[in-house]
Amino acid sequence: MPPGPPRFPRVGTSITAAVLPSVQQLKISENQSPAPQDRIYTSFNYFDNLNQSRNESLGSSIDHIKVYRYVLGFEKTFLDGRASAGMRLPIDTLTSSSRLPGFGGTSTAVGDLAAIFKYAFYQDRDTGSLASVGLMTSFPTGPNRFAGARGFNSFRDTALTPFVGGILNRGDLYIQGFSSLEIPTDQNQVTVLYNDIGLGYFVYRAPQPDRFLAAIAPTVELHVNTPLSHRGFGGPGNVLNGAFDVVDFTFGSNFLLGKRGVLTVGIVEPVTGPRPFTLEAIAQFNLRF
Repeated sequence: MPPGPPRFPRVGTSITAAVLPSVQQLKISENQSPAPQDRIYTSFNYFDNLNQSRNESLGSSIDHIKVYRYVLGFEKTFLDGRASAGMRLPIDTLTSSSRLPGFGGTSTAVGDLAAIFKYAFYQDRDTGSLASVGLMTSFPTGPNRFAGARGFNSFRDTALTPFVGGILNRGDLYIQGFSSLEIPTDQNQVTVLYNDIGLGYFVYRAPQPDRFLAAIAPTVELHVNTPLSHRGFGGPGNVLNGAFDVVDFTFGSNFLLGKRGVLTVGIVEPVTGPRPFTLEAIAQFNLRF
């Protein structure tokens, strides 16, 4: 039996709830490598005008939604570097405007904690090429409302994300990617297939690796998100949790700082509609040990 439509408050003819499915869960590809690593890391993502067109078509009284996400995490290898385990925790800040009293403004809350396990079943020690498998488990440690904001109700459930990944190195050129399936334990949530691939090239390598700026590697990535359930909006159970196919490109660059630091910056441009956001900006820092 399909789930019934979720309940949400109404004021007059305008719904006060807003659609916000595109940022509620972190994908495995976000600031992750298919290779097991020893590191601590942090990242920042800024999303502008989240699902503006869909919220307008649904008559939502909440608009101009912006999300600022901070993530803290660590990863530790074992089995002679062939496997790793780690955890990451997002902290979400949401701002929005509304003509209704009590809605809009700024709110911040800790999100869902995730545990990540990887295992490299193939590894070329000479080139660094490898293939790996793993599992990410996201726990419902966050609040019932995304970022604690009124009008942004979300489902609280454990999500399992099995994945495969790989890296192919050819001199200064490298290709890496993930294919993953996010499986929620709540049937009201969307099951999503993610396919992510990136191409990078080292345009600069310092003569001595201990230089402050050791290398520069621009990158371009393609991300395809395919919902396997609750496709579209407006049907039974799809008002607030439905999803469309999303294709976007990421353009950025990696800066290797000394022997241990990696700074990554980039922007994300969605190319399919309805656009989940107008722009995403990314900054990531990894410290390897």
